[in-house]
Amino acid sequence: LKAKLEELNSEIKKLEKEKEEHSVKIADTIEESARLEKNLQEIEITYATKKQELDMIDSQITKLEEKMTKLKNQVEEIDEEKKKLEVSKEGTKQVIANLDKEMQELNAEITQFAELNKDNQTYIDDLNTDITDLKISVSSFDESGTSLDEMIARIEQDIQNANASIETKQADIENAKLETTKNEEAISNFEQEIEKIKSEVTNSSEKIEALKNEKTVKNEELEKIEAQIES
Repeated sequence: LKAKLEELNSEIKKLEKEKEEHSVKIADTIEESARLEKNLQEIEITYATKKQELDMIDSQITKLEEKMTKLKNQVEEIDEEKKKLEVSKEGTKQVIANLDKEMQELNAEITQFAELNKDNQTYIDDLNTDITDLKISVSSFDESGTSLDEMIARIEQDIQNANASIETKQADIENAKLETTKNEEAISNFEQEIEKIKSEVTNSSEKIEALKNEKTVKNEELEKIEAQIES
């Protein structure tokens, strides 16, 4: 019986030792499980963060592509406006050319008129003097005097009208030249704006390319994280 008791005690001690070992293993397993759970949570957080970053990059790419499309449309609109201004500029140049031609023709008419009436003017001046003298002594010459006065007045009025027309044409030419200058300035401003927008388009393209590269890197990181989760 004593031997049996000793055997039982030995068996009990053995079982208690195994129990302690199992308890240690269980504790280690629980600790390892907790560690793995914590790692899994960290991986999931990292995954969610990377996924959010990727979504933000996609959003930025979309916005930049929309902006680039808008800028391209603006460039097309400005090009169209520039073409219209070029047409307007050519029209203004034609107006100036026409006005110059009219001025030359008008000057030629004035020169011809002055040449043709040069002798008449001297004759009229002499007649005027004679008529003035005759008016004093002969009242019957009043009507003739009046007719000559009207002729002189009409000639002077024609000259005034011609001068006024010249001044008007000159003013039209100056206005046309001013309009041409404004159109040239507008065209220059449009060209600068086009260059600015083209520069922005180029920069946007570079940003989109950089974001796409970053997106590729983030995708690779996500794939690695997903592989870790699956394993």
